[in-house]
Amino acid sequence: MKTNSTTLAYRVTGDTGNFKILNRTSDTFNPETTTVQDDDINDSRQLSDDRLVGLDAAGTVEFQLRADTYDIFLAAAMATTAVTTGGDPDPTVDTYKIGKEQPSFEIIKTFNFPDGTVKHAYFEGMQVDTFNITVPTRDKITGSIGFVGTTVDLDYDASGITFDAAPTQPVIDGSNNIGTVSIEGVTGAVVKQFSIDFNNNLEAVYALDSQTAVEQDLGEATAEGSAELRFSPVTYDLYKSTITNAEVAISFGIVDDNGITYDFSLPRCKLSSDLPSGSKGDTLNQTYTITPLYHDVSGSSVIVTKTTPAA
Repeated sequence: MKTNSTTLAYRVTGDTGNFKILNRTSDTFNPETTTVQDDDINDSRQLSDDRLVGLDAAGTVEFQLRADTYDIFLAAAMATTAVTTGGDPDPTVDTYKIGKEQPSFEIIKTFNFPDGTVKHAYFEGMQVDTFNITVPTRDKITGSIGFVGTTVDLDYDASGITFDAAPTQPVIDGSNNIGTVSIEGVTGAVVKQFSIDFNNNLEAVYALDSQTAVEQDLGEATAEGSAELRFSPVTYDLYKSTITNAEVAISFGIVDDNGITYDFSLPRCKLSSDLPSGSKGDTLNQTYTITPLYHDVSGSSVIVTKTTPAA
């Protein structure tokens, strides 16, 4: 079976509209089973039973970043809804801050077989647990989304359902689509890579008389970043802030070919790193782990601001 004969589509739980096909480079949507074995002592020396006691819905999506396409999942990863201001004739500004909302999704993975057979796997109550964006040097900006949910139906009847085509916005890359990268107290640093991860730390709730989770509870909202910098006198001074446990502010921006911008602001961060080492002739680089902290003024450890130019 060809890999391009599968599609993945979603809609928000409770929505009765069309499913939207999602751009992706790969996915791993699968039911996950839990079994228990019979522990009775017997003279055959062999296992007598293996019982299914749990069935969980889970999946991951790997993607190339495009404007608009993954906004709904970024919002879910931050457990929030964007606050929108402006609009024609002014740019539209959407602001995302970490919150306590729990949107969920219905997801259908469709398999189109060469003989014309079509099968649908349906995943219900899917919530975004993790979300990542990685900004590399001279390559496409990529990301991943981790989902957990409640139920799976491998014999789903998709009759009457309409699937909207996948978006066609241009892919964003690390050479042509980067705005300002700012690290407080550092001027002139060469940034080689940047990434940011969100984690809702969802916890499945199980109950008697059910093989599946009855719901997912929000855990601690954590975010973590990573930055690889070329080692230099200015990054040496930045490294000293890791020893004193000083706070720094970090921000970076992404702008697509149509002028849509995403600005990530981390107003309070702690950094950790090691002094670099290498062999003869090596270029020395440093990787910093970035831990965002709650910011009293904004109410969020990470603020994402999307600006869409007026039509």
